[in-house]
Amino acid sequence: MSTCKKPRRIISNDDGWILSEYEPPVTDLDLKARMIDTYKNTQVGALLWCVGSPIVCSYETEVGEVYGEGFTRFDSDAERWRVENIRHLIETQGGPLTALTKLCHESSMDIFPSVRMNSHYATDVSGPSYGRIRRDHPELLIGRPGEILADGSLEWGIRTGLDYSHPEVRNHVAAMVEELIEKFNVNGVELDYMRHPAFFRVDEAYENRHYMTHLLRDIRQRMREIGQTKGRDLELAVRVPPTLEDSARIGLDVKTWMADGLVDIVTVGGGFIPFEAKTEEFVEASKSNDCLVYGCIEHLRPAVDEQVIRAIATRFWNAGVAGIHLFNYFGKTAEWKRRILDQIADPTALSRLDKRYHMDNTDRITIRDLHDYSFRYAVPEVQLPIILPYNLSMRGIVLNLRIDDDIETANAEGAIAQCILNLKLDYYRGEDELEIWLNGDLLSSGSSKVSFVPWTRLEWTEFPTRLAEVSHDGGIIEFSLEYPSLRQGDNDLEVRLI
Repeated sequence: MSTCKKPRRIISNDDGWILSEYEPPVTDLDLKARMIDTYKNTQVGALLWCVGSPIVCSYETEVGEVYGEGFTRFDSDAERWRVENIRHLIETQGGPLTALTKLCHESSMDIFPSVRMNSHYATDVSGPSYGRIRRDHPELLIGRPGEILADGSLEWGIRTGLDYSHPEVRNHVAAMVEELIEKFNVNGVELDYMRHPAFFRVDEAYENRHYMTHLLRDIRQRMREIGQTKGRDLELAVRVPPTLEDSARIGLDVKTWMADGLVDIVTVGGGFIPFEAKTEEFVEASKSNDCLVYGCIEHLRPAVDEQVIRAIATRFWNAGVAGIHLFNYFGKTAEWKRRILDQIADPTALSRLDKRYHMDNTDRITIRDLHDYSFRYAVPEVQLPIILPYNLSMRGIVLNLRIDDDIETANAEGAIAQCILNLKLDYYRGEDELEIWLNGDLLSSGSSKVSFVPWTRLEWTEFPTRLAEVSHDGGIIEFSLEYPSLRQGDNDLEVRLI
């Protein structure tokens, strides 16, 4: 177990976007200006740079398949640019990972190559993203050769991913990680199990979890040996589903990994359900060892709003995390990063900043592309959306709204200017009569504003311009709350359609 526990308040993932989004040649100066320097004067202590998956890699590897090897014709500029940029960086700097490692250390920032532990993207079998291992060895995939699966089923959606029950797959991944820590001057490695979270056949995943644990034991042991040779500790980070139960269900025995000292950093979830991720149970499980727990914020609705990002960060700090893991925020400006990251890294500063708390919504994970099946598989259902029933019992749907601010103290100090409860409903009409109860008290209609107009919100649509205002037919009810209607912790919100 590593004893190197640096006070990294924030760690940030970069998915290697620059290799395919900038016309060649990308140089080390481009990496510095467009990536590393954007984190200057922030509390980001480590860059987690995506090097690809065990299927296809985007760095100077001798173990895996380098993206575009052997290809001369490409279907898009992005494919061609990635190949040419990787090649140019290998020829001039030794490779993208070599260059980034040097740049990070010159900027006093640690670097962890991040390995995406599976790939469930929809890719052309003859294209550069599919990979030789899948073309040449279909027997190593979750879907068996010749197997007929129902289109649209979960099993169909994850069929082209690697199956970790095969020793050939585990040995390949172990060799890839060994190369990363032995060949490169990195601070550790992240195994990203949320990209993409399906590693076994669905009906075998739980009983096969020991295979993944054996893989981590092998990697941990090799990291210790290489770390001793290099004279320093090497850290192993993992990013996993948002509950221990769901992690185990898909074959990841995270509780054992933590208890047995196999991992140094555990990031909770992929950011899909930040308010309802069971962060506390990971923190509790870490108390018997030296493992650090991080909460994940991904650039998804609703975490595109600064007030919501502050609320999520407050949620994580109150749960006892060691820090915040940012995913898909690499494109934000340097000014945004300096301003917002300083705020979310400081729980004391956060306590007096405006926030917007949300209830998580399952519809963040809708099936738009093949890889969405794995997200839907690994992330549990949450409170919303719900359908309000007509009934004669005078009882409604009871929802939990968690508030992590110390409202009582803030109110006593005169720090709360206003507190607003905002309910957005689809198909809400003037003839619909609702009662809203908060912690057992009926909210007065006199303190509310009702609008029967379509409402909009930023939603994740398509890549690369995924965020767009989407209109919903319905209405909005807004209450101005008086203290102490809300309280710190869990609040019961009952909605009655009468």
